[in-house]
Amino acid sequence: MHKKMILGVILSAMVLSNAAVFAAEGAPMATAPAPEEVLVGIQTITVNNEAVDFSGANLSQYIFEENGNVMVPVRAVAEKMGFTVGWDGENQAVTVGDETWEVMAYIGLDNYVGVSKTAIGMTAPQSYGAAPQLIEDTTFVPAKMFSLLDYTYHAVGQFVNFKKIDAAEEENAVQIPNPFVPYESLADVKEVLSFEPVVPSVLPAGFAQSEITSTGSDFLQIVYTDSSDNRIVYRMAKGSEDISGDYNTYTINKEVKIGDLTVTMRGNDNISGAVWVDGEFTYCILSDVALEESEVIRLIENLK
Repeated sequence: MHKKMILGVILSAMVLSNAAVFAAEGAPMATAPAPEEVLVGIQTITVNNEAVDFSGANLSQYIFEENGNVMVPVRAVAEKMGFTVGWDGENQAVTVGDETWEVMAYIGLDNYVGVSKTAIGMTAPQSYGAAPQLIEDTTFVPAKMFSLLDYTYHAVGQFVNFKKIDAAEEENAVQIPNPFVPYESLADVKEVLSFEPVVPSVLPAGFAQSEITSTGSDFLQIVYTDSSDNRIVYRMAKGSEDISGDYNTYTINKEVKIGDLTVTMRGNDNISGAVWVDGEFTYCILSDVALEESEVIRLIENLK
């Protein structure tokens, strides 16, 4: 089920403190689990009762347990479901999804997020007690991760069957809670933030503040909307990671100097996103409607 899109739930907020450097895919992070870690039974993984083919995989185990989680090879299972699996070697991130929706997770980081590829928004981050692992040149993830891709699973010993959630089950499913806390005013959110926020004082014509939220003390999000419910999202957080949560590919992807800042602007016909770092903080702007570059520059120049 495509979980409720929660505007502003960000992948980068989960990795701001992650300073570990991981090996590239293809370089094992660990050896195979010890025999006592392997669940009892004949190793079998099925998707909608059809067996996943591991005949070409050079694995000593296909299933093992990690902190109460059943761990499975992500590529073989996801491709059996019909999804595409991607790998970002620079950021050590694995993606699983289709043309509209994907799940992203980092090796060694116990956080999993569903990302819309057609709109601004993500699911709430999920932690299952087990991070993705590279074992024997293969990425393993918790079977629970596939719930973000509309699949449930049943496991007995070393038998795991994944099942596509039908419409009735999706309707009755419990939605992932929104981790963002809303505030009535900037003054209210300042009470919980660990920093003094700077916010836009000049907006594109027709836009006005409609929502202020935060996730803890280190992240602020403000949403501005116009009469057609188009949104401009502004984010500020401690750290230096890209907090946009935007993993789309654009025809425009360039750096623009604005005073002492180096701002990365993205878009197709015009600009729909901008990210930058200033000292110990990172910022981003996301827009449902393409903006003129001059509008984005003016917005950034008038942060106060």
